[in-house]
Amino acid sequence: MTAAWGQTLQIPPVTVNRDSANILRLVFTGRPDQPVSAIQWELVVPREFQIEAADVVPGTAAESAGKSISCSNRTTPKECKVCLCVLIGGVRPIPDGVIAIVKFSTAADVTKGTASVRLQKILGVSSDLKKLPVPDSTGAIKVQ
Repeated sequence: MTAAWGQTLQIPPVTVNRDSANILRLVFTGRPDQPVSAIQWELVVPREFQIEAADVVPGTAAESAGKSISCSNRTTPKECKVCLCVLIGGVRPIPDGVIAIVKFSTAADVTKGTASVRLQKILGVSSDLKKLPVPDSTGAIKVQ
């Protein structure tokens, strides 16, 4: 899919324990001929997972490019929590790798099994402000 879209933002699968602190990693893969200097996205998670905007921090790839991250939360009518984020700072391209780390927790009574998390409304921007679309993606959180 990288060839068709140019770049991807994905959440690798993660296994977590109930009633504990956990992390998700957001991994960016770009194309050298379409460098992305800023990117925004929405992270959609079930309500059973507690994610606060302040708990989303830049990953190593973002830090190496001098980027900072800003997020805010909202709840949808479908009982999902949405964390809207933008990664910005200067014109240096974002390198491949972890661009954000999302700290979250689960309740002690969260149901065991696999939950789906989604990245949507992803949009990259080049240093000359051209929009670079990025496809939506889905990841999995296995609760044990």
